[in-house]
Amino acid sequence: MKKLNIFTIICITVLMTNTSFAQRNIDEILKDFRAGSEAFAAKDYTSARTSLEKFIEEYPLEYETREAIYLAAESARYLQDWHAAIRYYHLTQTRYPYSKHRRTLTFRLGQCYYEIKNLRRALYQFDEYQKAGASAPFYIHSHIYQAEIYETNREWEKSIEKYEFVLRFPKIETKISKLTRARLHRRLADLYAERGKQPRLAYTNYMSAFELGHPKTAQLRMSLRNITLQRFDINKGFTDKSITDIKTDGDDIWIATFNGGLYRYVRSSNTTEKIRIPSAQVRGIHVDFEQVFVNTFDGIYIYNKKNSSVSELRSESQVFNLAQNVIKDDRFLYFSTLSRGLIQYDLIKKNLNLLDSSSYVKSNTVFAMDADHRYLAIGTLNNGVVLVDKQSDKKTYLNRENGFLHENNVKALKIDGRFLWIAVHTKGVYQYDIENGKIKFMNWGIPFPTVIEKREKEIWIGTTGSGIRVFDREKETLTKISAIDGLRSNEIQQIEIEDDYIWIGYLDAGIDILYRPLSSIPFSAMH
Repeated sequence: MKKLNIFTIICITVLMTNTSFAQRNIDEILKDFRAGSEAFAAKDYTSARTSLEKFIEEYPLEYETREAIYLAAESARYLQDWHAAIRYYHLTQTRYPYSKHRRTLTFRLGQCYYEIKNLRRALYQFDEYQKAGASAPFYIHSHIYQAEIYETNREWEKSIEKYEFVLRFPKIETKISKLTRARLHRRLADLYAERGKQPRLAYTNYMSAFELGHPKTAQLRMSLRNITLQRFDINKGFTDKSITDIKTDGDDIWIATFNGGLYRYVRSSNTTEKIRIPSAQVRGIHVDFEQVFVNTFDGIYIYNKKNSSVSELRSESQVFNLAQNVIKDDRFLYFSTLSRGLIQYDLIKKNLNLLDSSSYVKSNTVFAMDADHRYLAIGTLNNGVVLVDKQSDKKTYLNRENGFLHENNVKALKIDGRFLWIAVHTKGVYQYDIENGKIKFMNWGIPFPTVIEKREKEIWIGTTGSGIRVFDREKETLTKISAIDGLRSNEIQQIEIEDDYIWIGYLDAGIDILYRPLSSIPFSAMH
């Protein structure tokens, strides 16, 4: 081996010494940067910011400075020092326009401007960020921020549009948390309820928030109640709060009261008019084009909507007092009375036919009625039910004597396809199968039913003292709605169904209007 001369040895020694010194110098320079990076990774943002700011101040031109400035901005943001974060983000943008963080910087600036309430600049930053396209990691969140900004600026339509955009975004369930989606549905529902005046959309979004597990369930229930249960102001122009019948008629609502007469409420003008008729004890109403047929304890009257005239329906000198309910069946009107049985009125020929205890009705005390294209059902207070097949003229009697009912006091009837629903005074509700002649007692524990109505797959039953029951025929579920759920009273006198709105008339408590779309989850789950 060739021996190294002294000069070579000296050169190698000097080189090694300089290299060691250089390494020690680099380590010294990057000490604060490395300490800051480690502290940031450990989420010690205060220490991270201190070390990084020291490094930036002492070594502003080092390659690592660009990362140090960004991490200092992030540390300031985590510490909620928004102004410092903005300063560092802008510094990164201006010094290093091609930084690997350039897209994220734009979003972060929008966040910080949002926090300091500089909403105009925040909107601009989010708009700029969205130009990168939907693949950007914070794309959805930028739209959420904009929705909230528009809401703050009272730009309701833009805010609704943004919330809808986010919630309809493809595979949104993979991009934001379930809780965030619940929160967005809640905000959108509030906007629809308070600003958009669109209860259907508000209801849908409240229900989505509820189903997604929004943590503030009590507030959600209250919001749902506010849009699903409206208080009708019975004090405006009414002298009696006991409601016996309600009929919706376009812009008009006709309201019968126990001892206060007949009223017309006009929705568009929010006004109430008392209709002058000879009797204050109104029991039933039927609206037929320009005529309103009114059953009262003192007779049956016809009110003409065009000229406000009133005439009495009578047969020669016979007054049909103690009149109760009225229904229309093709060309006929049927009036139930507690004194003369059933009265059939031909709307074309204008003649009357009395069906009392001497007829197939076999009773002078007729209370409940219903009809469809084929059947007429008649409920009496002392002889059960008479079901008339209008095609064959066959009469079927359902009463206590022939074993169909536990009692003969029938309060409500509703024909539902092949079934007839029967409500008797103290025993509850029956379902009679018209096709096979079998009857089923519905063991629901609801005595004193007063009214039965149907809406597609639902059967609505009002009671005296127990509120309302809703039976879903498809799911075979029974839902209770009562004063606990917000109703004014459990004493239900009348139910009028108008699409998604249910008008509820109470005994001595006025009227509530329940908003309940058919697609809703059980009422009890949200109240």
